Amino acid sequence: MTSLITKNSQLSPDTDSSSQPLAKDYYLTRESVAIERERLWSKVWLIGPRLELLKKAHDYVVEEFAGESFIFIRGRDNLVRGFYNVCPHRGSRIIFNEECRGKKASLVCPYHHWQWDSGGNLQNIPKLECFPQLTGTDVENDLRLKEVKVDTWGGWVWYSMDSTIEPLNDYLAPILDIANLYETERQITIDYTTIEVECNWKVSFENFLEIYHVDPLHPQLQEWMDTRCVFRARLGRHAHLIIDNGFPSSNSQNIGNGIKEFLAINNIDPESYTGSTQNVRTFVQKAKRSQQNEVVEPYKNLTDSQLTETNVFSIFPNIVCGLMAESTLIYRNRPHPTDPGRMYLDITRMCHFDPATEEMPQTSFKTFKYQDDPNLTHLFEGQIPAPVIKLQLSQDLQVFASTQQGLNSRAFERFILGEEENMVEHLHRELSKYIHSA
Repeated sequence: MTSLITKNSQLSPDTDSSSQPLAKDYYLTRESVAIERERLWSKVWLIGPRLELLKKAHDYVVEEFAGESFIFIRGRDNLVRGFYNVCPHRGSRIIFNEECRGKKASLVCPYHHWQWDSGGNLQNIPKLECFPQLTGTDVENDLRLKEVKVDTWGGWVWYSMDSTIEPLNDYLAPILDIANLYETERQITIDYTTIEVECNWKVSFENFLEIYHVDPLHPQLQEWMDTRCVFRARLGRHAHLIIDNGFPSSNSQNIGNGIKEFLAINNIDPESYTGSTQNVRTFVQKAKRSQQNEVVEPYKNLTDSQLTETNVFSIFPNIVCGLMAESTLIYRNRPHPTDPGRMYLDITRMCHFDPATEEMPQTSFKTFKYQDDPNLTHLFEGQIPAPVIKLQLSQDLQVFASTQQGLNSRAFERFILGEEENMVEHLHRELSKYIHSA
């Protein structure tokens, strides 16, 4: 792999990368996959599993990312650690993919039964006398499972393959003042869904960073939001968008389906509302504010606008985090380990939950290929449906594969980014700092 990553690489920039979109080769070539794996993914903080999957000692989750596999496990000392899922003996995976979560008091390689405890400490090598080269060495220390750096925020485990990376709180600092208001660490997970899509991970990620496509691709949202009034800001390597829900694009006084859905989602009977479309948000905000002392949602932390808007954070390099007063939606755009034309869209949906008044939802886990289910019938099948998000996502996904195909055309030369796509331009600039580094 190292031989692919040279200063003479054909993907090296000819001009100042800080002001140029990425070359299309970064969406198409296996060389780009190798460069991102070496220069990007190994140098940043990555989002891992929810802590609620690791509540008790010996609970574990296995996650795959960019050709690597990681075991996250809570030890007997109550600390959550992350280990490379690889046996130092001869390279076997210690836990196979079909055992991606569960409970293990010890980690045993299935090939030759080398064994570690949940803290990564070597416990046993069968027939140790057959390894004379280990005599006189610090076997227990030398053969500990190799760790990744782990921290937590917002109810998630975060990890980095770079042991010298800045602290997680510093990395996330630009988003924390607002994001912490939503208390995502108190939320429970409704469902985890992974969809394999035939496009580069950046095609998917960029789609969620711009509003320019919303009017043509999601016409139903014109009754829900005004795309001309979306706040956008760069926050260091991250980005921030604010979407005013319940604020239709037109000045029509008629209560359309979009506004009716907005009222229903906010537990208000659409037929009971007699005001104008322009006053819907204020009506919903007042209703929520009047309930703030009786609900588990963090209404007290939020401004009136935040009670109805969606705060969308692009967390570099591949996370879209949509924060709403009652729930959170995470899109993790995960690269395929070898194929630049494939990726995994990991969707995590969470909500605040009151055990005193609500039945605990059963967390759903789903994995499927988009081409096998283009209507997303397996998405959000649990107890809490989300028809608005489901329709919007199905409309997005239907253009991802065709976009990837178009990028392969010799007729497509370069990206042309407009003002409403400045968050995509910002992403390219930040990515360039990593992938064009020596």
